[in-house]
Amino acid sequence: MKLDDVIGLESVKRQLRRIVNVKGEKKIHCLIIGQAGLSKTHILKCLEKELTEQHAKVKYIDSSTASRSGIFDVLFEGDYSFCIADELDKLSIDDRYGLLTLAESGLLQQTTSRKRREKQVKNLTIIAAGNYIDKIVQPLLTRFLVLYVKPYSQDEFIRICTEMLVKRFELKPELAKYIAHKTIEYKKGNPNMRDC
Repeated sequence: MKLDDVIGLESVKRQLRRIVNVKGEKKIHCLIIGQAGLSKTHILKCLEKELTEQHAKVKYIDSSTASRSGIFDVLFEGDYSFCIADELDKLSIDDRYGLLTLAESGLLQQTTSRKRREKQVKNLTIIAAGNYIDKIVQPLLTRFLVLYVKPYSQDEFIRICTEMLVKRFELKPELAKYIAHKTIEYKKGNPNMRDC
């Protein structure tokens, strides 16, 4: 899937396209913020696939499952053009400050009890997503263009859910729309896309 396959989130997709096409040394880092179930992970995975197909060097990191040594072990492995980090608000405090240094100066640093290493990284764009902006340290937050994803209205939810069920599961539109309505009813008016 590619960005164009993501249903809805038009302004987020438009901004991401601008960001990934920025040329030169001054890169724009982007943070997508919104409650769970608004397709943030999906949009990041589609972006990763699209960039990889364009032969960009991309590293996708799920911050919620990063190893004890943090996200930096994987970034030291190669020269990436894009670091796509999901669940940024779940990063360890050490990783958050390490990411701040990386975003500020392009310096990748890691200190463990046994060793310290650093690497200058050029032309790396960080694209991240998270649920809770208040869990991200303010100095790091200032290094990102923040894109807010608002909860779907019921009409948007029904349209997007119906389209998704038809495309992904080849359901008939009437059945997909019925499922969307029942999901809203079951979730008492506060559903997310994972509920479909």
